[in-house]
Amino acid sequence: MLARLVSWLEAALFRRRAAVLIFLAVVTAAFAWAARGLHMDAGFDKQLPQGHEYIETFNAFRDQVFGANRLTVVVHRKEGTIWNADALRILNLVTETVAALPAVKRASVTSLWTPNVFFTEITEDGFSALPLTGGDIVPDRLSPALIAQIRNRTTLGGHVGTLVSRDHSSAMITAELLDIDPLNGKKLDYVAFNRLLE
Repeated sequence: MLARLVSWLEAALFRRRAAVLIFLAVVTAAFAWAARGLHMDAGFDKQLPQGHEYIETFNAFRDQVFGANRLTVVVHRKEGTIWNADALRILNLVTETVAALPAVKRASVTSLWTPNVFFTEITEDGFSALPLTGGDIVPDRLSPALIAQIRNRTTLGGHVGTLVSRDHSSAMITAELLDIDPLNGKKLDYVAFNRLLE
């Protein structure tokens, strides 16, 4: 029974080849016309399960907490540690470059060279919290004494294991990405942003 049905359908379609080809061409053209408005949108929020209670909580407090849409860059020395003038200058240059990228939330950029990274020490007046590199350390004028001071402050601040690797061979820069670029109001194109990073 099924073989006869297939045979009949085959004969019917092949008898009207021109009509079948025209029909397929019209359907293909209609789908091509409908596909004109399609575009790729791989926004950060689309990758999250929006109905989940954890994501709803994150969305409610996303302006108050450091976001999950982050960029992390690591500067790594193949030999030795980062505690020398050349490595610290490169780290400063990469930090400035990351801060200048489009759609990066400038206040969220964190590295040994940003003013939002502190170390705390106990003084005779109480606790003192100061930036690691402060305004008194300039990358172009790094001396062994200043490098030792930055290293000491990094250790006192508890940044070894977070911003600096435990073996001191690399340092990390983090930044939060904005899903909508505030300069032009457009959604961040993650594919283009990835090419820019490369």
